[in-house]
Amino acid sequence: MRLFHVLVFGTIAATISGAQAAVTANLSRWFSEATAYNTPGPLTKMARPDFLPGHSLASMSSCRAGSEFHPRFIVFPWQLAAYDPKHHLGLATTSHTDNCSVALFRASTPPLVVRSADLSQYRTGRGLGIDSTYAQVLSTYGGHAARHGRHFAMSYSANVSATTSAVPHRQVTLPEQITIVIDDDHVSAITMEIAVSDLT
Repeated sequence: MRLFHVLVFGTIAATISGAQAAVTANLSRWFSEATAYNTPGPLTKMARPDFLPGHSLASMSSCRAGSEFHPRFIVFPWQLAAYDPKHHLGLATTSHTDNCSVALFRASTPPLVVRSADLSQYRTGRGLGIDSTYAQVLSTYGGHAARHGRHFAMSYSANVSATTSAVPHRQVTLPEQITIVIDDDHVSAITMEIAVSDLT
C-alpha cells in the first residue's frame, strides 16, 4: 500500500511539474513576442537615462518582484508581476540582485492567473507610455526617423549614476538598456534593464 501511495504521489508530482513547465514555456513565448526581448533593435546612445516607473533607480526598484522561484516566473530573471485585463497590459519585473528591470507591454491575456492592476497610467520618468507615438520616442530619446514596417523594435543605451550601499560609499556608473516596440507608429512595449551588480 505504501509503495502504491508513493507511485501515485510521484505521478501527480510529475504531472504538476510538467504542467508548470508548459505554462512557463508559453509565458516565455508570450513575453518575448510582446517585448522583443530576444530581438532588440538597433542601439542608439542617449545622453541621460530614463526610469519606469518614476524618475529614479529607487522608483524602479520599488516594483521589483519577490522570489525568483515564484510560479509567475517567465524567463530568468523575469517574472510577471501584474496584468491589466481592461487595457490588455502586462507588467514584468526582475528580482535578481544583479539586475533591476521593468517591462510594460501590450499583450493578450496571459496563460495563468496573476494579480490584476490598472497599468494604463504607467509612464517613464521622461513621459513615455504605451500608445506614445514613434515621433514622441524620437523627440524624447533621440535618433533619426528610419524606414520601417508596422512592427519593429528600437533600443537605447544610457548610463545611470548611483552610490554603492557598502561603506565606504563610492560613485558608480551603471549601464542601462531600453527596448521600445513600435506597432502602427505607437509604442506597444517598453523594457528597461539596469545592471546593478556594482552597487554591492
